[in-house]
Amino acid sequence: MTVDQFGPIIQSVKSNNASVIEALKSLDIPYLFTMFDFNHDGKVDFKEFLSCAALLMNGPLSERIQYAFNMQDVSARGSLNEDEYLKFLDSIVNAAFVSNKGDTSAYFSEEAENFVETLKSAPKKIDKVKYNEIQSKILDHRFINYCNDTDEKR
Repeated sequence: MTVDQFGPIIQSVKSNNASVIEALKSLDIPYLFTMFDFNHDGKVDFKEFLSCAALLMNGPLSERIQYAFNMQDVSARGSLNEDEYLKFLDSIVNAAFVSNKGDTSAYFSEEAENFVETLKSAPKKIDKVKYNEIQSKILDHRFINYCNDTDEKR
């Protein structure tokens, strides 16, 4: 979908999570579109949309993150190649940005950058990343804890 198609869809999102709805409606649609467009082709495809949407849904964070991982595993191998893995990490950071109402603080930016850099070096094989290999590193990272704490305070 194009940015023109994306805007009305985002504006019509319904969720039990009021903070997500508020954040989606307060963010600039073209900027949000760019965050969802992982491959920067000027379109948000179904997989890109669902990867971020999965992280914004209600439910245990561990399940939402695993679902986003599975969404990137297009070949259903049970592992991600390097490109898929980096898109997965981007989806986590982008969803966290939305969930935190567009937090542009230096702390958020630094923690997001640290999260991605730490997780890039976490897998044994960057071309064959398995979820169980990185799960604890993701869920225990201070960036995820910061986002969780911020979300729970709302």
